[in-house]
Amino acid sequence: MKLLRPCFPAAAIIVMTVLTTSCSLSKIKDDTVDYKSAGEMPPLEVPPDLVRPATDDRYVIPGVAPQNSGAPYATMIKSNDGMDMLAINDPFDRAWRRVGLALDHSTITIEDRDRGKGIYRVKYAESDSAPPGFFSGLFGKKKAADQHYQLLIQEVTMKSQVSVLDKDGKAEKSEAASHLLAKLYEQLK
Repeated sequence: MKLLRPCFPAAAIIVMTVLTTSCSLSKIKDDTVDYKSAGEMPPLEVPPDLVRPATDDRYVIPGVAPQNSGAPYATMIKSNDGMDMLAINDPFDRAWRRVGLALDHSTITIEDRDRGKGIYRVKYAESDSAPPGFFSGLFGKKKAADQHYQLLIQEVTMKSQVSVLDKDGKAEKSEAASHLLAKLYEQLK
């Protein structure tokens, strides 16, 4: 019995090879396709309700506005209660960085930042474009006092919104707050 045992696997392999080869040889003779007589297919019709799939943000370079979307990077909007806001086409972490860089490049002074709460505490004074002259500084109106604000950055569905709060954390709807957002918007465009 021990002598038949090593021969059995070799015999099984030979039988399987012969059967597989004979089946495939007969198939080769019948598989002839006449490519010259093939006709042209009608063009592909796309259904009108087919929408473009959502893009994937895995390969987006941080700090760079998306190139494939037609939307601008930042836009000024009004909230439901009439408060001016800045909408940014980035999630919170990228928007936080971009807003910080924009504040550094502007005349708005950052006093404190709390990333966990999404708040920049800033100092901002509305000023005219031209510095006052010597006599207008002495006899004219005084320089505007610095105002203290908080910029709140919140993520809303993979985008972010920036709103201005007063120093106590309440919504600020003043004209100075609108100018502050406009100045930030100019840096983010």
